[in-house]
Amino acid sequence: MKKLILLLFIPLLSIGQDYRAYIADKSYPSTKFYKLEGDKQDINLSFVKTEIGFAVLLKTHYYFNPHIEDVLIRKKLSLFLSNGDVINSEKTSANDYEDESLISLYPITETDIAKLIVHNLNRVRYTISVTDKFVSASKDINRTATTNDTTIDAALEKLLGDEEDVKRLVDKLNY
Repeated sequence: MKKLILLLFIPLLSIGQDYRAYIADKSYPSTKFYKLEGDKQDINLSFVKTEIGFAVLLKTHYYFNPHIEDVLIRKKLSLFLSNGDVINSEKTSANDYEDESLISLYPITETDIAKLIVHNLNRVRYTISVTDKFVSASKDINRTATTNDTTIDAALEKLLGDEEDVKRLVDKLNY
């Protein structure tokens, strides 16, 4: 009987779970990872609170030979919202490669967070840059991924922490 009661409480405990994102030698409070489906490769996306503001963390599986190539997710990240707005982050603030996964952190503003709370995220566009070390040639691989997950807004509200901060940001948008 005690085991049954304990099992019933496990889902309740996991709902209030605090998440952390790791990139290189840093750890940040974050939302859970959301899986977005891509034509070539799925990506995992999380929203992160860094020491200088908010960011989007992208993670995708990509195998390469580090002796021959340098590979990074970089250049512009575009987040397409359900109302037609596009949030752009021009460049990464951090990059990593771990367990055959490329990881990049893109800074976004509080206003961007408010837009993501009000409107659903539909699609993400990002670029994988591959540089051949021997011939100094590089190529960009543009990728997209989509989601129908409508729980991202609640996770972002929790990441902001204070209900008044959420209300203030959303009110600034004049929606």
